Amino acid sequence: MGIINYDSISALDSDFRLLFNGVYSQTQDPFEKCAMRVSSNGSSENYVLFNDFPGMREWKDERVYRGADASRFTIANKDWESSFQVFRNEIEDDRASFYSAFIEGMAQKARRHAGTLVMDAAINGFASTSEYGAAYDGESFFSAAHKLGGGTVSNTTTNPLTSTSFFSAWTEMASLAGSDGKSLGIRPTDLFCGPAMLQTAREIVESPNLVSGGAAIANQLQGLVNLNIVPDLIGAHQNKWFLMDLSAGVKPFIFQERRGIEFNTDMHHMFHKKIWRWGADLRANVGYGMWQYAYGSNA
Repeated sequence: MGIINYDSISALDSDFRLLFNGVYSQTQDPFEKCAMRVSSNGSSENYVLFNDFPGMREWKDERVYRGADASRFTIANKDWESSFQVFRNEIEDDRASFYSAFIEGMAQKARRHAGTLVMDAAINGFASTSEYGAAYDGESFFSAAHKLGGGTVSNTTTNPLTSTSFFSAWTEMASLAGSDGKSLGIRPTDLFCGPAMLQTAREIVESPNLVSGGAAIANQLQGLVNLNIVPDLIGAHQNKWFLMDLSAGVKPFIFQERRGIEFNTDMHHMFHKKIWRWGADLRANVGYGMWQYAYGSNA
């Protein structure tokens, strides 16, 4: 770059912004689909979720009014940031271009932040003391003590992922019924697991055959759900797996956005410290939505 002045720094700032915004807009977030996106207008938002949805009945004489079994909760927005700094000498010596790969990675992670929070909420959904709170009914999001249709139901297990545990979870979700005894119409669509479970998961939902008693039999589970590999399901979480129904407008999680991503620069430290700083930030948060649409194994 050579000479450093307002025009040269403005040009560098423009290049950084174009790179960040371009990569950000082209990046896909594979796990954002698990959440309802809600626009926020304040520091927090209040929600009302109904525990049951009564179906239609024949209208013979008068209407039958049933009370709305609803729960209320609040999700507070949080501030999120990712920042870096470049020293004057690096700019003067034409080394600023080395930050291109860094900015690309920064933009990709920023775009996937919503999905990262959603998966973190899922991983921590087995405890009512999670930083994301409890489910709207006061239980942990994945719990064996949820109340539905006048009874107690479970959306969790500690069993590892097998064809038996998978189909048991799928059946439990698909069998959920409301207070009128009729199905909620839930049909799981997506299986989520970590890299260590990839082979097992593919054998269950993608292989045309299963081995039983040493013989190959047709796999009735093939194509039943979509398979999603979650990079963060590693280490202590590598055996966890989740099953979700993402076919409806209602989702298991809520992504609440107060302000979308912004990429800005700070030049106030240039004179005294020979530093230019850039950063991305947003205001948003994730919370738990309808537990009926998710099933989790804390294996």
